[in-house]
Amino acid sequence: MAVISSFAPDVEATWGHSWKVVTMLIMFGIITYSVAFLTAETRLLGGQLEAASDKGFDYIVQFIDDHGNYSIPSVTENDLCFFFKLPLILYTGGKLREAHLVLDYIKDNFMQSDGDFRTSQTVKACHPTHSSYYTYSNVWITLAAHRMERYDVVTPALAYLEQYNKKFTTEGPPSEGHTITTMFTLAQHGVLALQIGDILTASRAARLIKSIIQQQPNTDSGFYYKLNKSKLITEFPESLAHHFFVNRTAPDQIVLLVGKSAEFLAKYSMFTGNAYYMDLAKGIISWLSTCDESMYTTVSSMKVAVDASWVGAFSGDSVAKDMAARISSYLLSIQNADGSFPGHVTFMPGNAPEISYSMRVVDALASLGNE
Repeated sequence: MAVISSFAPDVEATWGHSWKVVTMLIMFGIITYSVAFLTAETRLLGGQLEAASDKGFDYIVQFIDDHGNYSIPSVTENDLCFFFKLPLILYTGGKLREAHLVLDYIKDNFMQSDGDFRTSQTVKACHPTHSSYYTYSNVWITLAAHRMERYDVVTPALAYLEQYNKKFTTEGPPSEGHTITTMFTLAQHGVLALQIGDILTASRAARLIKSIIQQQPNTDSGFYYKLNKSKLITEFPESLAHHFFVNRTAPDQIVLLVGKSAEFLAKYSMFTGNAYYMDLAKGIISWLSTCDESMYTTVSSMKVAVDASWVGAFSGDSVAKDMAARISSYLLSIQNADGSFPGHVTFMPGNAPEISYSMRVVDALASLGNE
């Protein structure tokens, strides 16, 4: 197992990038509309992912009413955690009407006067993770609103997020004394910055992720993913290890907290034409491929399947493509006949619809480069 030297050398050779914006738009277009011209024989898993995602989207929309309320049986309360992913998921699946209805519902019920999104003044959302990763739901909503050209939502949402665009603090704004950031938060904000064309913010995020990688003492044992004032956090109580560290050989690790950076760095490389960051992205995927096999049978790894798909699509990396395929095969295997997924398989409330989204993205990106 290679240590940190397995990642890209610290040399930033720059390619020409006059085509960068066109490339990004084409990639997002492929995600939204899929690639119907390929035969089942040439598509990943014989085209089953698209069919399964369609079934999943159809299951979701039957529970969305004309006011955008989502009343699936597992939704036990009017809480942001059940709604914030739906606009992007539905828009990606071609359910544009329902995507707009739910975004309206979010605007009317959860959007605050400052552009933040909360269930109430005292509660961010139903799971503690939403407070620990405060802007996680904000970025999902803002990405969707921007793609949907809903400037009534995206303008105040971006104004709220502006305060995070230098230090990228994870648990709340810097003005409240927060100083810790994570690879996942950096990657999320970086992806949003690329989508809206904010290259300065994206570059800050990319450099901080590079710093996290360069500060790793030894990746044989695992990966530290948090910074405090630009310094890697390597000391913490053993009982809280999963909040700071992904153990390479232990089962059931939260690998998505490292994996998201691979997606962002691959996109950043394509946007800027800088091959160095693609090498970093491939290095992250290579490291993840050495982690415990439980990664391939964990629903939360649906995010890693998407991350790996972006790296594979942009670079042709076979390790990334195989990772996406293996995780997606598992996701296919757990879908119910009606398009739903067992409630117990998701770590957080409101996560099940993301499985259909992940399968759709993986299917589309796997088709790139096929003839």
